[in-house]
Amino acid sequence: EKGFRAPLAQAMMSTAYVSEMMTRLLGAGFVKGGAMSMAFIKPVYAGDRLTVHGVVKDKRQEDGATRVVVEVW
Repeated sequence: EKGFRAPLAQAMMSTAYVSEMMTRLLGAGFVKGGAMSMAFIKPVYAGDRLTVHGVVKDKRQEDGATRVVVEVW
C-alpha cells in the first residue's frame, strides 16, 4: 500500500543502456578506459521501456586521451 507501484529495476540496468550508447559512440576506447558519472532522478519500474538519448556537450584532449562529455536523458 505504501510502497512503489511495481518492483524497481536496479540502477545497474539503466547504467548498462547508457554504457551501450557510449560504446557505440566512442568504441573500444570507452570500453578500455571510459568512465561515467550518473545521477538517477526517477525510479525505473520492472516492465518500463527505456530509450537512451544523448548529445556531445564537450570533446577535448586531456592527458593523452580524449575527454567527451555527453548529456544523457
